[in-house]
Amino acid sequence: MITLGIIGLGKWGRNYLSAINEIDSSIKVIVGNRLNWYELVKSKQCDGIIIATPPDSHIKIAMEVLQTNTPVMIEKPLAINHNEALQLQEFENNSIILVNHLQLFSPAFEFIKKTLHPTDILSIFSQGSNDGPIRTYS
Repeated sequence: MITLGIIGLGKWGRNYLSAINEIDSSIKVIVGNRLNWYELVKSKQCDGIIIATPPDSHIKIAMEVLQTNTPVMIEKPLAINHNEALQLQEFENNSIILVNHLQLFSPAFEFIKKTLHPTDILSIFSQGSNDGPIRTYS
């Protein structure tokens, strides 16, 4: 049996939990939060950990997870700034680091992969809505 940890059960944490349950209900999920994540990571109960907390905690949690050689997936954004993201370089050989791959399995993305060839795409337009929490860090 596979055991996954999800740290953070806000909007995206719930999305990951739902997706995991749809894929395979036999996967055991242990939920942590911003207060008890350290105990979850150090328990080494999980085969992988998903970090879905506010961005200002991503790197700190990821560094602790990677010290245990456990694969980690981090909800975007990976980090608050470039220098913070560079802190993960020392762990690049320890384990797998993914950043928000959920959209790769969406029906829309699957349709695009089946329908278009990369040379068919001339430009991409993207618009964000910023529906998330107001962030005050710089």
